[in-house]
Amino acid sequence: MNSSSSGHPATLGALQQQPHSGDATPAAASETTTTFVPRKLTAEQRQQILFQFEEAIKSIPLEKKQAYLEARQQAPRVVARETDPLPFLRYCQWNFWTAAKRLCVYWKERKELFQERAFLPLTLNEGGALTPDDILTIQAGYPAMLPRTSCGRQVFLMDRSQFLPTTSRLSRIRAHFYMVNKGMKEERAQTPGGVVILALLMQPRRLIPTDDVLRRKLIYLAEHAFPIDSDMSTVGLLPKTLRGAPPSSTGGVNKKTFCQQLIHTATAFPRGRLRKVKLYIEKNEEDLRHRLLDLGSESG
Repeated sequence: MNSSSSGHPATLGALQQQPHSGDATPAAASETTTTFVPRKLTAEQRQQILFQFEEAIKSIPLEKKQAYLEARQQAPRVVARETDPLPFLRYCQWNFWTAAKRLCVYWKERKELFQERAFLPLTLNEGGALTPDDILTIQAGYPAMLPRTSCGRQVFLMDRSQFLPTTSRLSRIRAHFYMVNKGMKEERAQTPGGVVILALLMQPRRLIPTDDVLRRKLIYLAEHAFPIDSDMSTVGLLPKTLRGAPPSSTGGVNKKTFCQQLIHTATAFPRGRLRKVKLYIEKNEEDLRHRLLDLGSESG
């Protein structure tokens, strides 16, 4: 990137802005991008960065930052502990305005999802933002945080067979929100492909319908709210029966058309910072087990 002639402190420098596609940046914020930020910030450097971030927040329209301002007023410790601006800035490549915009979307979504509990701590302990049903959903294993890969990447497993029939779609989305919130604080989560997402699309003996509402919501959160950079692998196992599968355009259902539908489902993600989307369809449980081991222990 090329140096710009803005008047920001020399300890940080200022660069020509490179916003993500689709982000309309006000002219007043066009200089709020930092060239080089050391891995370990001094207290003075952190203060300067937070000052510039606060200036970017001021440029966000009031209606778009209302939830964030409410959270900061009602629960400043929760805001400081759970949504430090640095992960958002790292994800947005130190573009202060796009990071501020993403943080405001995060709090808007958090308030809509958690409602009156939105400003409580995201914890499994009693008295937090999660309801008892949310906690049950997490304890049942949807989603789950697996051991890291051999190179230290975080791994999230989304296994629909772990859905509890007694819990709601909203609890599943909130469980996902909790898990990502837990993982996004590490610097590695903002590096290219720093998070691996494994999605089990089906189980062998029965067909589990795709929850498109849940899927679209999780896609939106990944694209607009969460500061994580991830690769996604969807691993499917052909069910022993296709009973219940939606018919193809020709009216029938067979393994070929079913696989085509899986490909459409697995690849219908906006690219953004979701660098890779892969689909694997295995024939039996042993092949599925080996595939999951390969994906969970890869060095790349």
